[in-house]
Amino acid sequence: MRRGERPFIRELKMKTLTLLFSILLCGCAVMPSNRDVSNDIIPDGVWIGDLNFQTIKADGSKTDQGPAEVMIASCNGYIQVWDGNRDGTYTMIGKHYVSASVPDSHIAYFTDKDSDEPGWSEIQSYVLLELNTSTARLQWSRAVNNRDLAIDDVNRYFFSHGIGTLERISDKCNEELVPN
Repeated sequence: MRRGERPFIRELKMKTLTLLFSILLCGCAVMPSNRDVSNDIIPDGVWIGDLNFQTIKADGSKTDQGPAEVMIASCNGYIQVWDGNRDGTYTMIGKHYVSASVPDSHIAYFTDKDSDEPGWSEIQSYVLLELNTSTARLQWSRAVNNRDLAIDDVNRYFFSHGIGTLERISDKCNEELVPN
């Protein structure tokens, strides 16, 4: 101990050094490996299926909904999700998805705000787990925050979530379904 240095300062220095050393070790542990990452993007194609889901409002009330038809199209690592209308037509859901993948497991999400309703914002996420080349399980979640409403209003915020099975109907990139 330096002359005049208080014991708590010495202890603080030791804790700081220990923390820095731990951070350096963790940094080395998570450095990229030389593994093949060619399978670490969602494969090109179109997936279609049904999604059973539930909505939970701010007051805790739950409403079972669905099934809803959903289509996920992927092209060169980009995705776009579409809501099926059960008549062969689809409506685009969200834009500018952010995605990440590890082998056979993918997550994509988007954030949005409604320009017509400035207080409305939402986040939707889609987790796609490939079971084989033609079947996947999908987990979907949505969170809506309507800041224009009073904090105690039942519609101030709500959450939706669901799970479904998707079949891969095409393994080709369809650029019309995935606008960049």
